[in-house]
Amino acid sequence: MEWVTLTSHALACPDPSSNVESHPRTRLLQSRWARAIYSPRSSMYEPDINPADLNTRWDTILLSTRDLSQDIPINFEETTGVVVSTACFSDGVYTLNKFTCLANLLAFGYRRLVVDLFWLTADDAGDGMWHFCPSSDPLESGGVVTTTTTTTTNQNTSPTAAAAAAFLKSRATSGKYKCDKHLDATALFAFLSDWVSRTEYNLLASVATVVFNLHNDQSRPVTQGPQSVNAPAKLSSISGFPNSLIYTPHQLHQDRVNLNSSWLNGGNAGDDEARYFNVVRRSDGGLSSVDAWPSGSFLAFDVHHRLLLAFGDVRVAGFDPAADSRLIFQPEEIGWPPETHDDGKERCYFDANITDLKNANTSWAELIDSDFKSFSKEKVLEATDCGYSILVNTTLDKDEDYFSLMEATVWSWAKGEPASSPPTGGGGGSGGPFEDDMFRCAAMATNDAARWSVVDCNQRLYPACRVNDLPYKWTLGTRITRYFEAPYLCPPHSAFDVPRTALENRHLRAAAKSAGLGDGDKVWLDYQSLAVPECWVTGGENAQCPYKASDIGNKTIIVPTVAAIILLIVAGLMAFAKLGNRRIEKARKKRRKMVRRAGEYEYEGVPT
Repeated sequence: MEWVTLTSHALACPDPSSNVESHPRTRLLQSRWARAIYSPRSSMYEPDINPADLNTRWDTILLSTRDLSQDIPINFEETTGVVVSTACFSDGVYTLNKFTCLANLLAFGYRRLVVDLFWLTADDAGDGMWHFCPSSDPLESGGVVTTTTTTTTNQNTSPTAAAAAAFLKSRATSGKYKCDKHLDATALFAFLSDWVSRTEYNLLASVATVVFNLHNDQSRPVTQGPQSVNAPAKLSSISGFPNSLIYTPHQLHQDRVNLNSSWLNGGNAGDDEARYFNVVRRSDGGLSSVDAWPSGSFLAFDVHHRLLLAFGDVRVAGFDPAADSRLIFQPEEIGWPPETHDDGKERCYFDANITDLKNANTSWAELIDSDFKSFSKEKVLEATDCGYSILVNTTLDKDEDYFSLMEATVWSWAKGEPASSPPTGGGGGSGGPFEDDMFRCAAMATNDAARWSVVDCNQRLYPACRVNDLPYKWTLGTRITRYFEAPYLCPPHSAFDVPRTALENRHLRAAAKSAGLGDGDKVWLDYQSLAVPECWVTGGENAQCPYKASDIGNKTIIVPTVAAIILLIVAGLMAFAKLGNRRIEKARKKRRKMVRRAGEYEYEGVPT
């Protein structure tokens, strides 16, 4: 058991006796705060590797990437996934301490977890449960046993199902499993709930998708499959099912029917989110869609649903995934199965001549490695730049190796970036020495890698300009300039901006090359940390960081402050009056939205 510790100088707890506004969200936050302070709990989410020890810039990379994609629908975000069986259970040992491996993967930034569960019963008449262990024999004996597994595959088997079958076959060869009977679906739900609870902070909150591959007991022939008395249970009926934490197919349908009351609340069909899906205006003036998905920011900060659950491969006699269709997404709804990595024969979604989203639709585009072709870091980088999310299905030597693959998915910052100080002996934009307080602006190199670096804001570069608010259509400013004048030099029908996805980044690089820039050149991005070091924001030079840097123990974390909110609103109003165009108005609205979401989490506490 442990107590959550808080520092009084970082956040102010509302006085329980005060007459606080009785808004439902206010009451929810107060309730969470009270639980954080007064409730002892046992922890299941306990990573034993600190990613910052492997890459000192990692916290900033994850935060800046998350904030950049705040208005991108989750089906277009590049996320990295992992098959849990191959990453954490390749030795055939199924014990609760393996959750440390899963915790490390989440801490590294993996946000799509493919979990293999097996329907096991003690006997034909006994109650069953979904277990990580493939065989009921070790559960009956309470330890390590020699088992004979029965695996079935067919030519239509998906990549992860084939991998699971290959793994089970390898275990059958060695003939041994070690299984803890407590490592079941209930334990997984408790672990996921603890992950949400322990990362329910402005800097850490993100959305994860869990895909379930379901199998029969591998120690019993399929012909002896479950009878009606012990038919496989619906996942939603399992104890601890995280109803309050999940975003469901039913909620998605309701949100799509009335976008005005969901993630386009107060907006219109031209909002950033709507670039990626079809919007229909109904006769009553409301907006709806048949293919829309919310952004991760909407899920994490507006409706507080940080988990999506989905079925992958279901190969269990007597189980009907449709019975859970209101709560758990069906395979086709989340793009299952993924495409298999096959010696570069997979499609690349990037084509410099195709800037229409309909012809380069990467919705739920995912690439998985195979037994014959595991991912190298170079292949991960290439696939990410082609618009794929990566699903790792390889057993590596140690958990840190999975971090190396995760690093390779970073499509924005170059290695060692974002740098916190200028290079030794470097020169500023005007030929003089760097001014450290001006070493706060981001630029993209126009070479093949197209990665970003921190440069002096007084350097003179071409601005990156998004055309007509389209994801894949870019041009450059009319001439080179300092960062501060960049918003004024974009051609008509374009605006100073920054790529939000890897594919957008590749299209910007193509536009720069078409404009005649060489491999040694760079272009300005609408991305700066002028207000607070290492807090990267969009919206021009007056955009303020919605967080405040505070030193908590040995780790600098960021929490929202009222001062930042006031400064941001004032800066937004000034920018609107000064620039007076639609794009700047939209940027102001987005900054207010980000600060509003951060402000609503003001009393969420800080990491222990």
